[in-house]
Amino acid sequence: MNPSTASVVQIGNLLAEVFEGGVELATISGYRSAISSLHKGFEDGSRMGDNKELAQILRGMVNSTPVERKLAPAWDLLVVLEFLRKAPFVPVEKMSVLDLS
Repeated sequence: MNPSTASVVQIGNLLAEVFEGGVELATISGYRSAISSLHKGFEDGSRMGDNKELAQILRGMVNSTPVERKLAPAWDLLVVLEFLRKAPFVPVEKMSVLDLS
């Protein structure tokens, strides 16, 4: 594939192939940018950055890759409860104001 004259289909197939191979989206975006810097434009007058078909392919890749978000850090309840069973938290009557806040 010649990066300066490749068709939408050729570029779309390349990006889809590397995506299906497990390549990260950031890397695929880098591939697209590298090709775009050399590409002369498509027959319909569009360029890499404004071609609707390529944009749709990339959007599909983003949508099929869910983002994992940790809403809260993982912690073990038993460890926390065991910690609270020791001084300075027990006995409660002897806790300082600092320990209570």
